[in-house]
Order: sequence, then C-alpha cells, then structure tokens
Amino acid sequence: MQKFFSRLAIILLLGFLIYSAATIISTKVQMDKSDKEIAEAVEKYTAPASVPADSEEGEDGPEYAPITVNFEYFKRTNEDVVGWLYCEDPQISIPVLQTNNNTFYLKHSFSGRKSSIGAPFVDSRNRFGFEDANTIVFGRKMTYGSMFSFLENWNSQEYYNSHRELYLLTPDGDYRVEIIAAYTVPANSNTFTVIYKTGRDMEGYLERIMERSAIDTDVEADPNSKYILLSTYAGRRDSERNVLHGKLIPLDTVGGVIPAPETEEEGQEGT
Repeated sequence: MQKFFSRLAIILLLGFLIYSAATIISTKVQMDKSDKEIAEAVEKYTAPASVPADSEEGEDGPEYAPITVNFEYFKRTNEDVVGWLYCEDPQISIPVLQTNNNTFYLKHSFSGRKSSIGAPFVDSRNRFGFEDANTIVFGRKMTYGSMFSFLENWNSQEYYNSHRELYLLTPDGDYRVEIIAAYTVPANSNTFTVIYKTGRDMEGYLERIMERSAIDTDVEADPNSKYILLSTYAGRRDSERNVLHGKLIPLDTVGGVIPAPETEEEGQEGT
C-alpha cells in the first residue's frame, strides 16, 4: 500500500510539473506572438515625427508629439483603437483599445485575435475620446517584461527623477503625459473611481492619490485638467494593482501631425 501511494505521489508530481511547463511554454508562445504583432503595428502605423525645419518648437511655436500614428489606416484593421501610448525610455509603443465591456481585450489582441496576453484597453465606464476628468487604462503585466510591466518602475523616486513623462496620441488630439503619482493599491480601491467632470469633483480625488503616491513630483494637481490612470497587476497577486497617474497636457498635433488650417469654405459649411 505504501508503494502505491509513493508511486501515486510521483505520478501526481510529474503531472503537475508537465502541466506547469506546458503553461509556461504556452504563455511564452503567446507573448512572442503578441510582441511580433505589436512590432508589426509599430512599423505599419507609426513613424518618427517630422518637424518642419522652419518650425520654432517650444514656447514660441507648436509642441509636437515625437511620433506620428496613422489612426485612419489603423481603424481599417480595428475600429476600437482610441489611442497610442509612447515613450522613448523606457521603450513603450503600444495601441490602446476601447469597447463596451472590460472583458474582450483581456483575451484578445489589438487585432481581435484570441490571445491570453490581451491588449491595453480603456475602462468601458469612460467616455470615448479621453473626454473624462480621469480615464482608466488597464493592461497585463507579463513575466517577460512587456505590456504594462513597466509601471512598477515608477514606484521608485530615483526612477521617476529621470523618467518624468510619456505621450498619448489619439485621433482627436495628442498629449504629453506628466507623471504625477505612482503607487500600489488593492484591486477594489477607490482609485478606480471614474470622474467625468473636471473641477470640484476632482479635488478630493487628487488629494487622495497624492497622499498615496510612493514618489514626490513637482506636477501641479490641477482639478481643472484631465488625467489618465494606467493600471496593471502588482507582482503575482490578483488582489493588488500598480497604478500610474499622468496629467494630460494638450499638444498642437493630432496623431503626431499639425492639423491643416481650416479653409474659408470649410468654415462656412460648419455654420
């Protein structure tokens, strides 16, 4: 009888090891597919921004996003695309989706392909177009360091000091994202409250996130500005989330391009 239980224990252990190995391999395969798909999208839909030689970028001229995104072309592949997150360091270049639920892009890539890796997506409670006072974007944290794995880096003051911003490009307008707070919270935290209007409703919310922040920033917590919240799992614990708050500073570009001036005829048509 003892031999039977010993053999059974060995068989169960081997089964567990085989299952674990298969899960790891499957996840790595899915991750490689996702990385390849994103790399192809970067090449297909984005390009470095081309600032005109006579442009005085800065205080006396327009402020450009560092890349361009062809959203019109991209929407032929997936009309759910609503934005593109970009940062040169750490290297982030990834589309953001939005649909009418918070489950589809947990199990599908940005192209709509079934994938356990998923894709970054805007909370379905938010209005489209990053119109709300705070827009929430969820993304996976992968073992191999992609998707939203980068968020935990900003819990370090030293890291923040040399990584203060990223960019959000959208079909309606682009933003420089000034990082204002970063920390870890329970998954059911009121951090994930959607606030639709700027102003008074944002005052208390901003006070709470600044108190919770693991870093000190010099960004003004202006309740009349709009903000973005990026969220992912904290470590392997489903009960906690790493979050990063950023203040949206409007740029002069749309999809990385300065819009053409409206002609007189177009102005008359709109009246």
